[in-house]
Amino acid sequence: MIPYLDKTKFIERYGTQVPEDKIDELLNRASRDIDTLSYNRIRGIGFGHLTDFQKEIIEEVAGELALFKHDNAEFLESPLSEYSLNGASVKLSSSEKVMVEKGVTISRSLYALLCQTGLCCKAI
Repeated sequence: MIPYLDKTKFIERYGTQVPEDKIDELLNRASRDIDTLSYNRIRGIGFGHLTDFQKEIIEEVAGELALFKHDNAEFLESPLSEYSLNGASVKLSSSEKVMVEKGVTISRSLYALLCQTGLCCKAI
């Protein structure tokens, strides 16, 4: 699978925030999540057949989602949905800033950006 943002562009945009040996895996996972959120329309249409506007947004979302997955890996990969310790509790679910859509955990602003492509609507 070819991710929607390549490793070189990711490094240009985000520098060394993510170890280089993890970038490809994160970009592939982000691209698969984008496919899920867009009902696989991008794969069906072909990335090259999208408008420049759509391509730009999808590349941005792929990079930001990969970074989000890296920064929040501890929580995203945890089998627990909530836990408490000494009276403080943490619940890992949708919030004001983060949502779970079709099994994909993503920031609300990033999902809204992806929706601007018109590829996330069920009705198409």
